[in-house]
Amino acid sequence: MDQKANYIILENSILLSKKDYANWREIQDDFDTYKASLGPYTKEELIAYLRDDFKYESEFPISIQRIESYFNSDEYLIYENGKLKKEDFQPKEPWFIENNEEIINSLRKELEIEIHEKHYLYKKDFRIIGRREDKDETVLYLNNDGAIVFVHLTWKQKKEDGCWPICKVFLNKIELDKQIDIDNSEYEI
Repeated sequence: MDQKANYIILENSILLSKKDYANWREIQDDFDTYKASLGPYTKEELIAYLRDDFKYESEFPISIQRIESYFNSDEYLIYENGKLKKEDFQPKEPWFIENNEEIINSLRKELEIEIHEKHYLYKKDFRIIGRREDKDETVLYLNNDGAIVFVHLTWKQKKEDGCWPICKVFLNKIELDKQIDIDNSEYEI
């Protein structure tokens, strides 16, 4: 069966996601700056759509070569207006950067226990870069995707199912900073 991806339009960017969404509302829930989405499309369907929508291939928001490499890879998500760097995580209370290796190892072990094979984070190459002090949330940097993810661990010491552990993916600094500011304004010491 051919791989399929959703073509997702955000306020300032375009992305492709291989996540299996039931409908556009689920996509909207994942991205704060969601505008619209199309698909899911196979590689051929997506290229055909872009050829119909744009006069010249040079105007495509994602090049044909990039689309082909994406569909032929294990990449789950691509974001075409630049990738986040781990340094883009600039925490405010209740978030903080985690440097304690013992804690990082404990969090990684729990993540490896909880993440199941259909989860967004399954087999992702990530670094743990921070935590939230008032909730069981961990901040990951996805090395290959250039995304920052907030993950809410359950600490049940078992493989989860469905959407657990819940995660929120940030693909640009605007969305990331907006969420950190919201969390900071709602935080009570």
